[in-house]
Amino acid sequence: MGGAAFTTLVDRYILRSFLKFLLMSCLSLYIIFLVVDFREMVDDVLNSRVPLRLVARFFEYRSPWIVNQILPVACLVSTLLAYGILSRFNEITAMKAGGLSLYRISVPVVASTFLLAVFSFYFQGYVVPFANQKADQIRDEIRGRPARSYSQPHKRWILGRDGLFYNYRNYTHPPPPFLPLTGQGVFQGFSVYRLDPATFAIQERIYAREATWRNGSWVLRDGWKRRFDPDSSIVAFERFEEKSFPLGEEPRHFLGEAKTPDQMSYGQLRDFIADLRQRGYSVQELSVSLYEKLALPFVSLVMVILGLPFAFRSGRRGSLYGIGLSILLVVVYYAAFAVMSALGQIGFLPPFLAAWAPNLLFTGAGAYMMLTLAKT
Repeated sequence: MGGAAFTTLVDRYILRSFLKFLLMSCLSLYIIFLVVDFREMVDDVLNSRVPLRLVARFFEYRSPWIVNQILPVACLVSTLLAYGILSRFNEITAMKAGGLSLYRISVPVVASTFLLAVFSFYFQGYVVPFANQKADQIRDEIRGRPARSYSQPHKRWILGRDGLFYNYRNYTHPPPPFLPLTGQGVFQGFSVYRLDPATFAIQERIYAREATWRNGSWVLRDGWKRRFDPDSSIVAFERFEEKSFPLGEEPRHFLGEAKTPDQMSYGQLRDFIADLRQRGYSVQELSVSLYEKLALPFVSLVMVILGLPFAFRSGRRGSLYGIGLSILLVVVYYAAFAVMSALGQIGFLPPFLAAWAPNLLFTGAGAYMMLTLAKT
């Protein structure tokens, strides 16, 4: 009964059981996501009186992101249920008696999940970013606002309610509150322009390498201020290391216009990081997001490797035990992922390690438990 994966009757039997549970799990989780999303936007739908076809289009473009999110959980649940039921009815024992090791019994699911992870990499890299952009634009329409544009993601221009034009190169999010390091979000390459409303000539420009919002005012660092007098051709120039400016707009007015890493493909984000690094800006947070684009598609494979030892042990405890165990393992994994990602964003860990450490740790733990189980 040996041979390559998918070539034997046992392989096809195991794979058919796994795929059946995978389809059921994906469908169930997808419906839950749809219900939660619709519950959050139902007030906007009623207030804006948008047609239902617009809501349907939102969920159409939202679906790739949802599928990408639920796939690791669905793979883990399917693994625990498929092998758990085989163990419960002593089919695993019969396979071992027929000369198959636990490793060989695991091959069909591990191999198929690896192929699924490769597909997920291309799906996340080329389909999900475009779909996220379209979903956010439709979400703006449902909220009764003009749809935002992502035609030039590297150039972020905002017309403030105070009549000033704002531009920034990149935004670095503040560290999460559960870490012992406090700080504010930082705008890099921040510029403010004041124009003559009649001629649109520049009257004043303020530039800062970094800008933060603190106590209701903008604090600009390492910058300069230049004033133009078109009548006398006099230019007043002032350089400052750190200075507070009472500008009329708050950061929240800017952040909805930015193209996030989730809305960029791997190549777009890589080029964006290279451009920022060449200009001397900090790219720590974006570098973590770049490596996460490589690491996240393989979470499904990590979940399967981690779940296999539990699946072979938990057969007689029932399906509810497998589902509960899945929830626990997913919570632990994503908690570790969030901590590692946050440590990478603030520079405590290298970006590559911050993105890949959870995958490596949990794959190692699953492989070790599998090795221990196979020896018993």
